[in-house]
Amino acid sequence: MASSVLLFSASLSRLSKFGLFLSCYTAFKPKYSNGPLLLTTHTFKYMFTLEDIKMAHSKVQSGADFPRYIQDLKALGVRQYTLFVEDGHVEYLSDEGVILHKEATYPPFTPSKTSDAPSFLKHLKDHQAGKTDYMTFCRDAVATGIAKWIVDTEKMTCTYYDTHGLELLVETIPTP
Repeated sequence: MASSVLLFSASLSRLSKFGLFLSCYTAFKPKYSNGPLLLTTHTFKYMFTLEDIKMAHSKVQSGADFPRYIQDLKALGVRQYTLFVEDGHVEYLSDEGVILHKEATYPPFTPSKTSDAPSFLKHLKDHQAGKTDYMTFCRDAVATGIAKWIVDTEKMTCTYYDTHGLELLVETIPTP
């Protein structure tokens, strides 16, 4: 009797728009059959890791690099992420709906109970122009009442929320 599995092959391919895939091809001949070989194909999407995100983030030198960073996250398969500014913990949502958690990255800041949208907008523009580093921007955001921001890689938006959950600003992320 012939073995039911005659061939197994796997290949990895990087598709910039859709992330990393593993394609498996199996050629087999059913037991008790004299017919032709049958070929099946299975494709599995690669799930990004915190290490992948860390590598993408390592290229960021200032707020001016943010659009390129978002493109890199999108290529990894990140649909959106929520950053909680108080302590820097992040929730990354994959294209498949899986949530990956990143722990707090700095000691907690005390958030302002009141929002100051004009001051926040000034701090944001300074950061985007490369005038401040990331930690300074986070301190400034918390001091002006920002609790979190959500980046949506499909809509290419970054939405900033205050400590009461109110949407303060929706910003379109430019294409690098």
